[in-house]
Amino acid sequence: PKIPLTPEELHQKAALLDQMEALTGEVTTRADQIRDAQKSLALILDLSEKHNKHALCQQLKKAQADLVKLIESITGPQGLQGIYRDNESIGSLLQTPARLLQGLLFAPSPAQASAIQNTQHAVQVKLEAIDAYFEEPWQNLKMAIDQADLSIIE
Repeated sequence: PKIPLTPEELHQKAALLDQMEALTGEVTTRADQIRDAQKSLALILDLSEKHNKHALCQQLKKAQADLVKLIESITGPQGLQGIYRDNESIGSLLQTPARLLQGLLFAPSPAQASAIQNTQHAVQVKLEAIDAYFEEPWQNLKMAIDQADLSIIE
C-alpha cells in the first residue's frame, strides 16, 4: 500500500509523539511521587497516633488532604462513578493532543503542534504547583516528623 507520508513528515510526527511521551512521563513521575507520599503519610500517621503526637497528627491529616487535591489535579475527583470530564485535570488536558495525534497515516498539522504546545504550557503550570508543594510544605512536614522523634521500636 502507498503511504501518504514523506520521510520528513514521519520525522515531524515522531517528534510530536516524543513530546507527548515526555510530557506524559513527567506527569506519571509526579503521580508516583504523590502516591508514594500518601503511603508514607499513612504509615507515619498511624505511628504518631500510637505515640499520642496530636499536633503532628493534625499536620499529617492536612498533608493527606493536600495530597488528595494534588492527585485530583491529575486524575480529576476521586470516587466518582460514571462519565465525568474535568477540563482542568491533567489527564483531560493530555487527552486532546493525544486524540489529534492518533491519525498516524496523515501528515502532522500546525493544529497538532499548537495543541501540544498549549497542553505543555497548561500541564507545566500544574506540575510546578506539585513541585512547589514538595519543595516547601512537604519539607516543613518532614522537619516536623524528624522533630517528633518517632520510633518504630517501643
